[in-house]
Amino acid sequence: EDYRLWEDNRETIREVYEGLL
Repeated sequence: EDYRLWEDNRETIREVYEGLL
């Protein structure tokens, strides 16, 4: 049921992940 939340945050999560690299 959290697919929409994941879709909305996927781009943000990706930015954070790249920032950690």
